Amino acid sequence: MHGRTNRAGALAVLTTVLPGHSRIPSVASAERLQGLGTTAAALQAIPLAPRAALPLRTRSIANVDFAARRLLTAAEERLEQLPAPGGPTVFVHGDLWFGNTLWSGDRCTGLVDWDCAGAGSPGIDLSGARFDAALMFGLPAAEQVLEGWQRAASRRAERVAYWDVVAALGTLADMAFCVPALHDQGRTDLDADLLGQRRDRTSLRYCCAMLYCQVAVSGLMLWARALASMIWRNHVARPGRMPL
Repeated sequence: MHGRTNRAGALAVLTTVLPGHSRIPSVASAERLQGLGTTAAALQAIPLAPRAALPLRTRSIANVDFAARRLLTAAEERLEQLPAPGGPTVFVHGDLWFGNTLWSGDRCTGLVDWDCAGAGSPGIDLSGARFDAALMFGLPAAEQVLEGWQRAASRRAERVAYWDVVAALGTLADMAFCVPALHDQGRTDLDADLLGQRRDRTSLRYCCAMLYCQVAVSGLMLWARALASMIWRNHVARPGRMPL
């Protein structure tokens, strides 16, 4: 992707034909999952101040509110009470998921669909990619994305729990909406029920992590651990739920 300013002062995006495809495998290798994190880190190595053509972004797909009803209302209200993480803004894709990536084997060759690009926290793309990996392949896949990001960035990611919750709360209420697009990408094994289970499991796991981090900071470590364990046991690892 190349950017050029035209006479009107707007940023025109020029695209180049790249090798690879965006079909999503039913099983992802560690290399591919880590490659998604590496791709996010490469974008975020570019400092960027907000501007008209690349505005400030505070979450993935910032211009669209998919959820007819919000997931985990209490978690969203808690998130709104917390100060947004500070720090410099970087170049973000704004909609970083496997369907917007091109692959040749396990090597990411490019990104498509730049409508949501802008300036924002590194956490936006990192946690957006982590959440998508969890939906496509299950919760452990998200940790591989994080590993690839941290290796490429040569540092630990900051405020991961916060941005994970931002990503989770911005997802669809009705997962059936995205099933046709995923089938077009080769994931005919995914249906609304399985995606909904993975979404709920991942969202609750992320909210537990954020709750644990926030309360632990205040010195109530044992209470936070017990509450997070209770939420996980009662709402995530319920008997009869299929392993995701």
